[in-house]
Amino acid sequence: MPGADALTLRLPAEPATPSLVRRRVRGWLEVHQWPDDAVDDVVLAVHEAVANVVDHAYAPGIDGQVVLTATLVPDGRERRVRIVVQDSGRWRSPPADPGYRGRGLQMVRSCMDVVDIRRGTDSRGGTDLVMLTPAVAAAPGRRVLAAGVRRSDPGLLGRVRRMRARARFVAGLAVRLLAAARRLRARRRRGSPPPAPQSSQHPAGLQAR
Repeated sequence: MPGADALTLRLPAEPATPSLVRRRVRGWLEVHQWPDDAVDDVVLAVHEAVANVVDHAYAPGIDGQVVLTATLVPDGRERRVRIVVQDSGRWRSPPADPGYRGRGLQMVRSCMDVVDIRRGTDSRGGTDLVMLTPAVAAAPGRRVLAAGVRRSDPGLLGRVRRMRARARFVAGLAVRLLAAARRLRARRRRGSPPPAPQSSQHPAGLQAR
């Protein structure tokens, strides 16, 4: 079993999975004292990688699975996370013009130092998406820096935290909107109509125009 320095998730490839993975990865990074601003980039990349599996790896009606493994990698006085997102579906090359949808891999590359797409063999199939995060300072160094900021300016750390909280809120809102769009797309693929809007109520004797 993986120890505290590794996280492994094995989940069904369904619309709710990206948000679940996002929460689990964020919690794991916070346990390891990952810098707040870097956490958001890692969580966004992981969300897009898993959502890509949900959207594209498996044909409709096939119960697929997505496996995520995250491992801490020491790098001198810094550290990184190596993340692998695996599926056992069929590889489909991205279109020349992905449009508004289908830009998940571009977002992943913008958040990561290294992105490597490894197509499975004919016997295994599937795809491995291997990512390596930008390096961050080791945890003890971060605690010393935080203590220094707190001593030099008691209000600075609070302002930084509020700015980061606002940035996380905006990033979370964007991710929730993307997830809602994916759920709608999944319902349409299955042939389920979107929820009908509620009709407006009009006073007696009046008709809607």
